[in-house]
Amino acid sequence: MDLRCRRSLLVAHSVRGAVIELEPLPEDLRVTLESPRRRVREMGVAELADLVDAAGPGLALAARQALARIADEDHPQVAELARIAADAPAGAAADQVRRELTERAHREEGARQEAARREAEAKARREADTASPTTSEPPRQYSPAPNFSASLAVYLPAVALFRIFTRDRFVRMNAIQALAIYMIYAVAITFNALTVPHHSKVSPVSSQPWHTLLMISYVVGYCLATVLLLFCIVQLARQKQPRIFVLTRAAAFIAGQERHPKR
Repeated sequence: MDLRCRRSLLVAHSVRGAVIELEPLPEDLRVTLESPRRRVREMGVAELADLVDAAGPGLALAARQALARIADEDHPQVAELARIAADAPAGAAADQVRRELTERAHREEGARQEAARREAEAKARREADTASPTTSEPPRQYSPAPNFSASLAVYLPAVALFRIFTRDRFVRMNAIQALAIYMIYAVAITFNALTVPHHSKVSPVSSQPWHTLLMISYVVGYCLATVLLLFCIVQLARQKQPRIFVLTRAAAFIAGQERHPKR
């Protein structure tokens, strides 16, 4: 008995297309995309681009959705990289992302070199500005080191008169100071001369009431001048500038140098 059976085959086509089930992204990739460091997240976008190109439909769809979220929410540079991967032609997402990362690295390196060059130029200008006052300083008209031996000699009366015109300001200051001390001697000797009786028609000062005052002025002036002279000689012998409060200030002002010259 020949049994024949006829059946009809109905082929249906869905207008929605094939249904793709999402697959979760790898755990390490999710951790990378959630990193607080921007460059680490950029590496995560590069891995998503690899999944878009080479992974199965479910994982590739999850990668595209992650790229869309990053393009809307992340840092502008990371978002731009995600848009490049999402808009790339099929199979070219990873290549375009790597190319963009390489170009960024070159631009950043160029920017660092330019910043270093500008910093070096600014530092060189600062050093030049700092050094310029020293290099452009006019030559000094006096010896850089105090001439103590010549200054010691000026405390001789005859030497002081000639050394007052020397070009060495340190020696000139001591010569002026020595002349001031000898002027105190001269005033004291004048007071002494007024107290000595003489044979002129004018009555001697000894008969006047200020005779004692003149004698005291003579003694005080002579002692003061002697003490100052010895003090200056001892100080210069010790390689130190003799500093007398008012006298040294006046001598330094007249000589045209600092009040207290240093060794």
